[in-house]
Amino acid sequence: MVQRIGGIVIFLYALFILWNLFVNESMSYFEWRQLFESKIVKFFSWVTVFSLISHAWIGIHCVISDYITVRLIGPKALVIRKIFMSFLTVILVVYFLWSALILWGL
Repeated sequence: MVQRIGGIVIFLYALFILWNLFVNESMSYFEWRQLFESKIVKFFSWVTVFSLISHAWIGIHCVISDYITVRLIGPKALVIRKIFMSFLTVILVVYFLWSALILWGL
């Protein structure tokens, strides 16, 4: 359910960006900056980043749990899987916090 809702949010954000590109073909840097300074667009962007991160985490978790198994790799598969998932979690948390820093200037 999280992936589907996240996919819809990402799709809507992509439509929003494309709509702005086509409607305002000659948009200047300052107009883009003004658009993204709006709290609604910042919130929408942050929700999209969260959706992208959760979508990626679930997808990669499924791939890792499907291919890093005891049957395919051996008894060390559980340790390897935990290392990969921990590494992925740290990276995605850093990306989420970095997006907050960029969008909200925290």
